[in-house]
Amino acid sequence: MKILILADTNLLSDSRIRRHIFSLKDEYELIVTGTENPNIDDNITFIDCSKKAISEEILQEKRKILRERIKNEKYDEVYWNESYIIELYNTLKEYKFDLVMANDISMVPLGVRLAKENNAKIIADMHEYAPKEFEDLEEWRRVKQKYIYYLCNTYLIQCDEIITVTKGIAKEYEKEFNIEIRNIITNAPKYKELNVKKTRQNNIRIVYHGAMNKSRHLEYLVDIVDRLDDRFKLYFYLIETNNKDEYSKKLIKKIENSKKCLLKRAVSPEEIVEEIHKYDIGIFFLKPVNFNYQYALPNKFFEFIQARLAVAIGPSIEMKNYIDKYNCGIISDDFSCESMIDKLNNLTADDIDNYKINCCKLSEEENYEKNSVILKNIVMNLLKD
Repeated sequence: MKILILADTNLLSDSRIRRHIFSLKDEYELIVTGTENPNIDDNITFIDCSKKAISEEILQEKRKILRERIKNEKYDEVYWNESYIIELYNTLKEYKFDLVMANDISMVPLGVRLAKENNAKIIADMHEYAPKEFEDLEEWRRVKQKYIYYLCNTYLIQCDEIITVTKGIAKEYEKEFNIEIRNIITNAPKYKELNVKKTRQNNIRIVYHGAMNKSRHLEYLVDIVDRLDDRFKLYFYLIETNNKDEYSKKLIKKIENSKKCLLKRAVSPEEIVEEIHKYDIGIFFLKPVNFNYQYALPNKFFEFIQARLAVAIGPSIEMKNYIDKYNCGIISDDFSCESMIDKLNNLTADDIDNYKINCCKLSEEENYEKNSVILKNIVMNLLKD
């Protein structure tokens, strides 16, 4: 049977969608869309949906039309006149498939249409709470928020199954759109049988890995580590954008100018756990500037756990729940740098080793293998109907 996995992200770095592909590729024929070929299996049909470069003049004209359509609440016109959506639909209508998996709201309307035309089932995988994804940005609230809300309200109810990444996000979708989300699939990587490495008292190695997103304010991590005592160093594995923006350039310069921070070469999602196993603490300090940041439970959190690292976070709701339950790291009292500095400076090597040991239980309970079983069961049950 054939499954269409609809995505418009870079499949070389989108860990969640890569895991979906790994889960399904041996049992089903897959057609996958994205902006970069995932290079997972030669038997997978990949369709590139990269947006084509256009001139600044044409871009401004398109934005003007977009704003006018949104102002007049012509939301379906907005969606179905997106050039890459038109091209993707025209390509995919030539294919046949039994199930569609649409990743994020940008792909759900297209997925619903293609599923109906193929008499196929559809799963929506909502990686974020879409109606509040960029609520901290005034222009997004003014221009796009009502449009995104409309897409969710119109198309999610037409899906046979909806999955998401955290309980908090699931509850918000259920409350706002009168839908049921029966399954949570976390962003957990494969289980790794790794030993707990002892921490050296005078050489505590902290690690951060991920994209250089301006909204994550990674410069705060440099500020924090520069003010820690001399036991600590921070190692960055940063995913570069195709064209480094000003923020990325400034961040790299700030890291290079720090005596306690070092840049390392980024590795693939499948390699990251074993690569960071040599460190002591994984840090993720994300101020809750929007709903999704407030309920963040990212890939890197579970990658830290699988690598058997102590975890250092701010009081983010979903991550805090795990830290509290398993006692596998530290939580700053608030999202100030001073609070995180205080928590880290008070750590001993024994504290860190105990947190690492406590990660072992969580690593067994949250992993790709368990999530893969959930996804396979969802797919199997839908295809039986």
